[in-house]
Amino acid sequence: MNYKGGAPAVRDLLAGRTQVMFAQIPDVMGQLRDGRLRAIAVTTPKRTAILPDVPTLAESGFPRFSFSGWQAVFGTAGMPREVVARLNREIVMAMSTQEMKDRFRSIGADAATSTPEELGAFIAEEMAKIGRIAGSVGAKVH
Repeated sequence: MNYKGGAPAVRDLLAGRTQVMFAQIPDVMGQLRDGRLRAIAVTTPKRTAILPDVPTLAESGFPRFSFSGWQAVFGTAGMPREVVARLNREIVMAMSTQEMKDRFRSIGADAATSTPEELGAFIAEEMAKIGRIAGSVGAKVH
């Protein structure tokens, strides 16, 4: 079944109209905490500190399955390298504080940082993976 967002899918799961769903942890964190939903597996390559007792799908018998949501900070294409470097340093410093780690964890997200080059390589890998998945079902990625 197709949904226009996480909230309608969670409603159907809670109502018993569907039996299982893939969800972003923040979308279901409240229901996990109060016991209305149970996490079966995470799709990330490693277990998450947010749900450390929940196995990965790889651990559950699907060794090639890995998919996770992520967010990044972007700037304009012509942004000077020194500005990019400074922003990255400041973001890494802020994200390394316990306050930020706790804030991210409270909403069901793991805080992680990288260099701009690592982010670029990661995005290229993600686009290639999504392209392969889309192609396998006849969809096109632009």
